[in-house]
Amino acid sequence: MNNFFISKHFTFYELTKTSNAKLIDINRLEGLKVKDKLELVCLKLLEPLRGIFHYPVIIHSGFRCKAVNDLVRGNPNSQHLRGEAVDFHIKGFDDDDGYEKVLKWCKSNIEYGQLIDESRTMANVTVRWIHLSLPDIKHYKQALRYNKGRFEELKFK
Repeated sequence: MNNFFISKHFTFYELTKTSNAKLIDINRLEGLKVKDKLELVCLKLLEPLRGIFHYPVIIHSGFRCKAVNDLVRGNPNSQHLRGEAVDFHIKGFDDDDGYEKVLKWCKSNIEYGQLIDESRTMANVTVRWIHLSLPDIKHYKQALRYNKGRFEELKFK
């Protein structure tokens, strides 16, 4: 399967990547079924961010087939399974102040389902990202921070 642009700045491969080599092909084949949702994610969520911040938006996770979602211990009802969510950071905005700027802008300017400031620490290495999803029947303007194993309301300094 050849890669292609879903929008001006984002490719299908970016939104369907996984670090598990055995699952990459199935994830991309399944991802084709939700290409229209991935286009909406790009149009309504990612392109506005790229346009405002003028730096590359680095995708950590977009669409996940069930096998990939299970592997990463994702929520069984995750919007990633439907191609409606993306985890990312913006290059150049990857310190605490940068994350706060991006989160504040998203909260005020994007119509989203969930906006979550997430991080995990494994082997003394902390990885941080922002989860952003399209609004759906269960999620509308839900802004959260994942802190010490719990979700709490997203508040700013």
